[in-house]
Amino acid sequence: MSHTSSFKFFNCSSDRIIIKAQDNCVLGFIKVGEKKYLIKDDNNNFTEKSPLCLFDFYVNDNVQRRYIGKV
Repeated sequence: MSHTSSFKFFNCSSDRIIIKAQDNCVLGFIKVGEKKYLIKDDNNNFTEKSPLCLFDFYVNDNVQRRYIGKV
């Protein structure tokens, strides 16, 4: 299991963190980035893909189920 830390974030340039804060309190965040995968097709050929992946997220207990992150 991987945990988000500032050291890991600043040393991995493709990752992005989006933070929702209010009154100097973090309400939540999401961490996304690209991860390399090898995909095997029906002919047993491998292709490297780098989809956008969700790595980590957090929602403060006090604001869960209140649609704070809804756009």
